[in-house]
Amino acid sequence: MLKVWLSAGVGLTVMVMLSQAPVSAGEAVVTGVITNWHQVKGKVSEKAYFQPVQKQEKLTGRTDKEGLATLDSDLPKLTVRSSGGFRVDLAKAPPGNYFIALQRGFSSTPILVKDGNPLIIKIPGEFPLNVGNVKLEMPLGQAPPRHHMEVVK
Repeated sequence: MLKVWLSAGVGLTVMVMLSQAPVSAGEAVVTGVITNWHQVKGKVSEKAYFQPVQKQEKLTGRTDKEGLATLDSDLPKLTVRSSGGFRVDLAKAPPGNYFIALQRGFSSTPILVKDGNPLIIKIPGEFPLNVGNVKLEMPLGQAPPRHHMEVVK
């Protein structure tokens, strides 16, 4: 009986330790396409970059002397191809929920949205993950110009 309890205790300890460890290398690749990238990339600072940020109740960040905002994150930056496609490896990310933010782009930080809601990536999760079509949510007043539409009767 003691052996059973000891084995169960060791097994539980290992499970807790593994659940708190980062996802193993190469397993947490996220890809997608920013469908409105061709409309918004001209409005984005050359100093801007995309970065995953862990979703928390209270986010911390800063605004630099140029008035550009960033949210605190130690995760890798991701590059966006001219087509709007992106790829990021979150293998070193601890468990939690993440979103992708445009850092140093504007005075408030825009994020990627899917179907009108923030794109949330869960770690641990099923990877590789292709999130499909997303959009860059622009800060208020920075939206790309809309074409005038005439109503035909």
